[in-house]
Amino acid sequence: ANEIALASTAVLVIAAGVGWLLARRITRRLEALAGVAEDVSVHGGVDRQVLVDGSDEVGRLASAFNTMLTRLAAARDAQERLIQDAAHELRTPLTSLRTNASVLRRIGELPPDARNRLVADVQGETRELSHLVDELVELALARRTDESDQIVDLAALADGAAARAERRTGRQVVVDADGTAVRGRRHGLERALGNLLENAAKFDDSDAPVEVHIRGGRVTVLDRGPGI
Repeated sequence: ANEIALASTAVLVIAAGVGWLLARRITRRLEALAGVAEDVSVHGGVDRQVLVDGSDEVGRLASAFNTMLTRLAAARDAQERLIQDAAHELRTPLTSLRTNASVLRRIGELPPDARNRLVADVQGETRELSHLVDELVELALARRTDESDQIVDLAALADGAAARAERRTGRQVVVDADGTAVRGRRHGLERALGNLLENAAKFDDSDAPVEVHIRGGRVTVLDRGPGI
């Protein structure tokens, strides 16, 4: 009887020790997860990962936690890019409107043709600014819908972008285009060409005009500056 009691006691002690070790191993991993969660909530450090140890429930929890951190980091990067892109896109029309506003102070001194051009410039930049704000709101609310494809006359598109670039930068833009029409997203193509023209005018300090060549669906912007 004594031997059975001793054996039972030994088994209980061993089982308790093994149970304590297993529980301690699990709680250490949970404590590590809790520590990372607290650090993220306080310091916002989402650019980190926790060690995935094992394939049990705690290991799956750690793996899910890493996935969450990865998505949080991607969301933060996307938010920063949105802010940078918004600042870049809004700066040009705002600068143009500020310039036109200063000219409006002496609108009474301008001839009728100059007044009409000034009003057209203000209206055009206001429309552009309105479109940009609408796009930014859609992006910020994750409601953006892809622009539908349509037949786009590249020559007409380039003429409009060239006129806007000339108005904003004061640089001459020469368009040499064939009759190419493509299927694409008009606003996206216009934005891409406009950015190329404004960058060409910004970084080219020569007096030569900026050139746009359109041949067979290919659009090329040429300037005499150092390049991008």
